[in-house]
Amino acid sequence: MGQERTNAMVSAAILNFLFGGMGILSCLHGLMTLNRHMADNAWLTLAVMGTGIGILLVTQALILLPPAAAAIVSAIGILKPAPWARAWILTYAILSIFGTCLGFLLGGMLNDVQIKINLVSILSAITPQAQHANPAPIFIIGFIYPVILFLLTNTKWKDAFRKPAAAG
Repeated sequence: MGQERTNAMVSAAILNFLFGGMGILSCLHGLMTLNRHMADNAWLTLAVMGTGIGILLVTQALILLPPAAAAIVSAIGILKPAPWARAWILTYAILSIFGTCLGFLLGGMLNDVQIKINLVSILSAITPQAQHANPAPIFIIGFIYPVILFLLTNTKWKDAFRKPAAAG
């Protein structure tokens, strides 16, 4: 390999494991919550807004799962350091930035007052914490951190992930 992994690379690997694990757990929690509350509250499945919330939660899970898996795979590659790690870091960064922007766009589409009132009442029936969600951590984890990773992989880190020269 071009160089040994640095402390910054180990820190990035730990953060990738952490954020990837949080993403997968969040995805599974959303699907389990949706399943449990849709089964317990039949009116949610019949209400137009309830069906919309179901679609929104499934879409969120489908958007969240690929970058979370890519984060975990890239963390393994960073710790090796394997030649394929850089590609997985870039994949994670691009998927995360795209997913975060898409999530904020979908959230921005819910700015209509009546939709927001219905959304808050249905989400509060599902989970009381939904009314107090803060977008700042989502923006930091889903946008700023991947941009930093993207920039780091285009600097000295490139050498660490190069394939070793063939002996002989």
